[in-house]
Amino acid sequence: MIRNLERLHSSVRSDVEAYCQKLASAIGENIKAISVYGSATGPDFVPEKSNVNLVVVADRLDQPVLEALLEIVKWGGKKRIVPPLLLTAEYMESSLDVFPIEFLEIKDSQVLLYGDDYFSSVEVKPDDLRLECESQIKAAILRTRQAYLEIGLAKTAAVLPPHFIIGPNQIDLVH
Repeated sequence: MIRNLERLHSSVRSDVEAYCQKLASAIGENIKAISVYGSATGPDFVPEKSNVNLVVVADRLDQPVLEALLEIVKWGGKKRIVPPLLLTAEYMESSLDVFPIEFLEIKDSQVLLYGDDYFSSVEVKPDDLRLECESQIKAAILRTRQAYLEIGLAKTAAVLPPHFIIGPNQIDLVH
């Protein structure tokens, strides 16, 4: 059932396998795919510090399914396995434009452990990626300005870098 465990960092293999077995016992007939993504699939993983990220694609994600996962998620938290990203195929299709960075991250780093590979065929439109990048950059600028004001109240010598003092139309990302 579970495959490709050898592609994960050796320190998490047995816990990830046990977690997947628990998932299968709880909601097995509903699971279409389970993948690990993020640092646990590559050289950036730091044992005892890095979390393990899983994505589960399921037929349905109603309240009984979520309730069936509560104890598994609690157990996984003790093993540095964060609550899984729960998706349906329909949700994925309708969300590619909203979360392009996240879907690309999963696509690029995933190790498929069970089921069908829902991410290898993910296609992100460049305009959707540009919009999410722009949104994140603008949000960071807003948060930086707020932090500056908070710090400035406590410390009158705070200096904001000039690249954060910009007008609303001065960010132009390459299309």
